[in-house]
Amino acid sequence: MAYLNRYDEAPADLKPYRQKDGALLAIGTLCDKLKQTDPYKSELERMLVQHVFPEFSSRVGHLRAKVEYSGSLFYLLVFLLLIY
Repeated sequence: MAYLNRYDEAPADLKPYRQKDGALLAIGTLCDKLKQTDPYKSELERMLVQHVFPEFSSRVGHLRAKVEYSGSLFYLLVFLLLIY
């Protein structure tokens, strides 16, 4: 989470895009573990809303692609959150 917080706090011209890309890859890779393990499970929605979904509108193409990958792994979770 430290990488993600640093990314959010940095000015647009100094954002560490490569680190955010790596963090999104890690989130996608660890998707099953994050959905099943406490304390990650309870914080998953907040993390997705705060750090993952905003990158759908990123001006950096590779981040939009990575968030598509990461977000697609959580689609059922997001869908269920919207229903309930």
